[in-house]
Parts: sequence; C-alpha cells; structure tokens
Amino acid sequence: AIQQCSAATVTTRSPTSFGLSLACPPVDIRSPHTCDIRKYAVQYRVATSKQAFQEKVVSTSSTNLKHLTSYTEYEVCVKAMYMQHYCQSSSVSPTCVFLRTQPRSPPQPMAVNVIGITDTKATVTWDQPAHPDGISVRNNMTIMKPQRNIVVAIGLVKGMERRTVINLRILTRYKVWIVAINEEKPQQTSSSDKIEFVTTGPSPHGLASKVTSSSAEISWDFAKELQSRVTSYLVKYSELGDRTWKTADSEGIKMSVTLSDLKSYTSYGVEVEGILDSDVHTKTVSHSFTTNQSAPSPPRDVKVRNVLSREVTTVWSPPTLANGQLAMYRVFVMISTSSVSNVDHRKGNSTVSGSETSAIITSLTPNTRYKVWVAAINVEGRELISKLGGSSAFTTNVEASSPPRNVTYFNVTSRSVVVQWLRPLTVHGTLFKYNVSLSVSGQELYRMHRRGKLVDGHILFLRLEKLIPFTEYRVQVQAGTIMSSPSRVLWSDPTEMVTFTTKQTFSSQPHGLRVETNTLTSRSFWLQWQVPKRPNGDIQFYIVYLYEKNVSSNWTLTRFHRTTDSAREAEVMGLTPYTKYKVAVAAVNIENGEEFVSQRNRWMIVMTLDEEPNRPSNCLLRDTSEVALHVSWHYPLPGDYKVAFYEISYSPLRNLRYHSILVRNESVWIKNLLPDTEYNVSVRAVTNNTAVFFGPPCYLTARTRTRAPGAPTKCRVIAGVTSLIVGWSAPAPALTDYKSTTVYYEVAFQSQLHYHRSVKKAPEMFEQTNLLSATTYNVTVTAFTNSTVLSSGPACRVMARTKEQDVIKASDSDGSSVVKGTVSAIGVLSCLLVIALTAVVYLVRNSASVKESEPEVGVDNEME
Repeated sequence: AIQQCSAATVTTRSPTSFGLSLACPPVDIRSPHTCDIRKYAVQYRVATSKQAFQEKVVSTSSTNLKHLTSYTEYEVCVKAMYMQHYCQSSSVSPTCVFLRTQPRSPPQPMAVNVIGITDTKATVTWDQPAHPDGISVRNNMTIMKPQRNIVVAIGLVKGMERRTVINLRILTRYKVWIVAINEEKPQQTSSSDKIEFVTTGPSPHGLASKVTSSSAEISWDFAKELQSRVTSYLVKYSELGDRTWKTADSEGIKMSVTLSDLKSYTSYGVEVEGILDSDVHTKTVSHSFTTNQSAPSPPRDVKVRNVLSREVTTVWSPPTLANGQLAMYRVFVMISTSSVSNVDHRKGNSTVSGSETSAIITSLTPNTRYKVWVAAINVEGRELISKLGGSSAFTTNVEASSPPRNVTYFNVTSRSVVVQWLRPLTVHGTLFKYNVSLSVSGQELYRMHRRGKLVDGHILFLRLEKLIPFTEYRVQVQAGTIMSSPSRVLWSDPTEMVTFTTKQTFSSQPHGLRVETNTLTSRSFWLQWQVPKRPNGDIQFYIVYLYEKNVSSNWTLTRFHRTTDSAREAEVMGLTPYTKYKVAVAAVNIENGEEFVSQRNRWMIVMTLDEEPNRPSNCLLRDTSEVALHVSWHYPLPGDYKVAFYEISYSPLRNLRYHSILVRNESVWIKNLLPDTEYNVSVRAVTNNTAVFFGPPCYLTARTRTRAPGAPTKCRVIAGVTSLIVGWSAPAPALTDYKSTTVYYEVAFQSQLHYHRSVKKAPEMFEQTNLLSATTYNVTVTAFTNSTVLSSGPACRVMARTKEQDVIKASDSDGSSVVKGTVSAIGVLSCLLVIALTAVVYLVRNSASVKESEPEVGVDNEME
C-alpha cells in the first residue's frame, strides 16, 4: 500500500535556518523485489513566491534547512520516495506546512551623548538605526553609579523618541547606556556603548590670602549642604608664568592652607578644588597674590674707576636677589683704617636710584687711601637695607700743576715755527715734561706728545717743523707732573690757544691737465687744469709752456703764456694744422714781492686737427668684369692736411641707396656688383686726426660686363647623306633678368678633312649641307652675348655621322652585272622630303629673325 508522510514539525528555529522532524513511515528494508521506501524529499520555498520548490533529499527522519532569509514565511513540504523499478508510482503527494524564520537582533543604538549637564539634570541623545527586517524597535535607557555598580534607573522610552531628560543628584558620577528591544521578540536586544559623566555643582569660593615676604595663608568657603560629602581639598600653586605646579596639604576638610618658602616680591597663582565622595572633583577656582618685599642681597662686584685727586667713580652689579623693587643704592666711602662696624647705614656719601649701577663720589682728599661699600635698599613702609657689599680700597691721585704762562711764537717760515712759554705758577710734585698740542685751525687738536716729541721740564721753547705752508695753526702747552706711585704723569690744563700762519712757498704741480675736445681745431685749443693738491699759498697766476719739434726732431720751447689771474684755463692760438705740440703748466705764488714758480706738470701731447682736404684728381675706370669695377685716382692737391683714407660710394643708376667702402690706397676693386648694370661712383678724401673731415668728391659712371651664358642643353642631331640637322635648347638658367641681352649661337662641324662654322641667333636649330657622306663630325654649339665685350659660355658637344649613298646593281641583256651610280627611287624621295622640310623650317625662322633690330654677327660666306 502507498504510505504518506505527515506534516513536518520544527525542532529548532533561527533567523536563517529550521530544524525539522519528519513524520514519515520508516524505511522498509526488504527484498529488492518489493516496493520499499528508500528516501524522503523535503521541498521548500518562500510562501509568497511563485518560484519552483528547492528540494533536499534525506534518508533520515530529521534535517536542517539553512541559508534562509530572516523573519520570512516559508512553505515546507515532505514526501516519501519509492523504488521506481517495481512500483507503479515513484512517490506520493507531499504533505505541506507554513513556517516563519525568526527575526534578527535589533541594531545597536549609535551616537549616544549626554548634553546639557547641570547640577540635577542631563539630556541623553542617541540614534537608533532601523531594523533590517522592518520590525519595530523600542529603546530602554539604564543609568548606573559606577563606583558601587548600582543601577539607579531603568526606563522605557516612549514612542520613537531619541532624546530624554533625566533627573540626577548634584556632583555625582553616572554611567548611562541605551538598549534596543525587538517588538516582535522582546528577548532579542542589543546595547550601546556606556557613557560616563558627572553632574555639576558649586565650587569653593571666597578665596582670600594673607601674605608676608616668604609665606601666604589661603582660605576659602564651600556650600554647607555639600561639606559632609567632602573628603579633601586639592590646592596647587606656582609662580605666574611658570606652569610647574606644587601641591599643598589642606589637612583634610579644613578650608585653609599656609604656603611657605615663597620668594619675596613674587606673583603666584593658586587653584583650589574640592574632592567629594566617589572621587568627584568640583570646578577649580583660581586666585593670585604677590608676596611682600624684603631686604635685597648685597650688591656684587663693587669696583672703583677713574680715580682722581678729589673724586672717584664707583661701579657695581645689581644684587643676585632683588627681593622687591629696588628703590636706591647707598654708597659709603671711609678712610681705609675704618671698619664696617663704624658705618652708619642711614648716612652715606652718595645715594642713587635703583636703576643706576654707578656713582661719583666727590669732595675727597688728594693722595689719601679709602675703602668703599655699597648697600641696596627696598622700601615698603620702611627702608629694607641689604648687607654691605664691596670693601674695595683705592688711593686718590696727586693734583696736577697749573698751566704754563705767556705762550708766544717767533721765526715763522713756510715749514717751521718756534714756540716759547714761562714756567707754571703752581707745581705739585716734580715738573717732568711740557706737552705742546698743535692743530690746523678748524680741525681736532693733534697732541705732539703721543709721538714722543715732548720737552724736558727745564726747557721753555720748542721748534715745530714739517708744517704745511700758508696754513693757520693753533698751539697749546701743558705742564706734566710725575707721580711717585704709581709712576705716571699728571698733565695740567692746557693754556689758551695761540694762532699763527706759516708763510707761502712753491706749490705742487697743477694736475688734471686736459684739452676740451669741442675746442680743438686746426689752429687753436683751450687748455684746462686742476688746482695743485698743495697750493702752499695764494696762487696768483699760471704759466703755460708750449713746445714744438725743430728740424732735428727735438722738442724746443717756442712760447709761454701767463694767465691774467688764477683762472684754471687758457686758450692757445696761432698753431699749425696736423702738428704735435707738448704742453705743460706751472703755478706761481707771490710772497712779499718774491715769485715762487712751481715745477711744471707732466707733459701733455696735443695734435691739432687737419683741415678739409681737396677733391681727388684723375678719377678713372681701369677695368671691368661682370660683378666688379676697377677705379683709380690721384692724391688731392697739397694742403695743410694728411689724408687718412678714401671713402668710395657707389649705387646703380637711378637708385638712391648708396654703399660705401673705406680704403687707404689710390685704387680699388668694387666687388659684388650686378652684371650689365650702370653705376654712379664717387671718391672723396678723409682726414682723421682727433676730428674727421670729408673733402669734396670726384664722380664717374661705369657699366659692368654682361654675364656669360651657360651651355646650350639637349643637343641632338639628325643625319642625312650630305647634311646634318642640329637642334638644342636655350642655356640654363636663361638670361631673362637682363632685357638688353641678346644670345647668339656658334655652330661648328669638324671632321678630319673639313671644318664648317656658322653663327646663328634664332631659332635653336641649324642644318649644315655640303658635307661628306659616311663621315664622322664633331658638332659643338656655343652661346655668347653681343655686349660691348663679348662673353661666351661653355659649349654643348655631340658626335654624328652622315649616311652612306645607296649602290644599285643592274643586269644587261647579255647577263653582265653593271653597277649603276644612281640612287633608288625610294632613297631619292626620302632625301627630297627631308631637305624640303628643313628648308621650310629654316625659312620660317629666318623670316622671323629678320624682324629683329640687331643684325647677325660673324656669318661666313658659306652660310650666306
């Protein structure tokens, strides 16, 4: 009998699989000849789909369907399968059932954030992604205190809200997270990340400070309702600008602390925050204060400088620790036998401001030994005086003598003077030396003693030498007193200045001698120079010396010229053109009627200019070629000039664009010209000394030769019995650029026995008759022009041979062979036809050539 399976039942279920139990008859293992059950077929598909079933064949009563779609209804059918070979039907109708897979877990909430945190409230926001299976998702929020893991609130969020406000405790730490729950299957959940936050609250307030120069007491207050939760206070402090913090112990919950070991007159910053239970910190509150001033440390490096007889300069360095705003320094100077205990700190020899590091002590006794101390002072209600620094000892100097008296001078020359004086009235110590200071008026004093030129104390005069002539000098004298210890010289104040002027003498040479280029002519020039570098007086005038070569080629003084005043220029006139001169200048000073003439400066050679030359004579055309002209001329008529070169200018006729060349000879080939072209040529002389002069030109007109034509091309010959017809093409390149040129052709026929020559103008073909038959001829065709000078080009050559005459054999009546000297009828007709055509062509071309204006040249009798 055919048995059928019951509906399958689900044993396990997941979002992507089913575990099925099959209620089917057992497999019958009997004789292979009976109809027995061998396998079970499980068919499944999506219930709403019209697609074909997927089938899984199993041999047991349980199976799993995998790789399914979550939260989807499937149609599942089961049937038993029989042996096909022995049964009429291989299977029975399946038994079907509808099953649904489980949904997937909801997605994790994202972007959880806590905002708007206050003392007792906070707002939690998040983002809930949609369920991939389209199932509704609701959210649950959990709040916990992390210190004791106590959950303080669990609440479902209504509707689709993604934002909620929660009530919290002041200054408390919390953790919050969001749980997503499937509406269809609440046991499926997913949680977000946990967010930790702390609610706000009051901070310590009312910070105050009581400061001294080395400590500060800081106090504050805190909310009374929270003081029971305070475990301690954190106090940090540092110097302003230095972020290296130090901490101070506030002794538990005591709301004050004392900061010690602080620097004097230093600004500090302090921060206080409360620490509550659960390690919750309040906001930090800041405060700043400045410690009081204290006495500074002693000044450093106390020294004395510029020790004089009655005063001294004391210098020092500021204290290492100012400990406040330095108000002043007080300097104490006492006799070296005094001790520090005798110093009255309230009274000093000098008091300077705190910004100074030096002081000048006056009213001291000369040649006395002292000690010096310095104290630094701050002021804050009272003077805060440092310990004394220094104890530097020094001895005041001996005072110098009074200045010498009655300084005078005598024996003044251009280079020296004698200065004398009287002994000082007051001398302190031993009079050692006299120092004479000399300077040019208007310049800084020059101390002679620095060069070692001092006068012994018993001498009361000095001769000053190597002075500058005609110069005003100032002189002063000082007396020098020697000190025993240390060994040095004290100089008195200088005397009043005494002024004198040295006498005039010979000046140095004038320099910068030059000739103004614009004034140089053939007969004169202007000479200029600079004032001598050392005038040595008041220059009255200058002398100009002029030298010229004599017959023996030696320089001879021809004249000299005195300027009327001290002007630095003179005009030299009456000279010869194109002549060398030597010029020199000397300066003249006058002192008491005596003339002092300086040496002459370096010679200067001046060449006068040429004058304008005359026209060249006998300008002639010597020779011509196709691209050049040979021109010559003679030297211009004599004059006061010398021709440096000649300028040759040329241009084609009726063309205003000239070309120029310069030559030194009296003939020249003008090259790179155009053939068969008429040119205008001019020649003029040019002088070139320090200026250029062009003389008048001479003119001539000349024409270049015609360019020789090239060889005729494509020469070809037609041979007859007693004639040769020669044809050719015009030379290449054709002379089409010269309209006045006519090309002729010379045709020559040469054999061992004969020579024939003919000249032809046109056309490019010629027939030569009366030649020998069966003879070889060398044929040449040459082109030439009919210009003034015939120019022939290369030849075109070809070799040709005339034909042989026909020989006819005839038999007479008696059978003997007779050679007839007659031409066959066919040969005669061919010759006549060739001659007739040649004659017609020749006559046509001859008739055309007759119309030409120029006659043929070189035609021989045979051609005629």
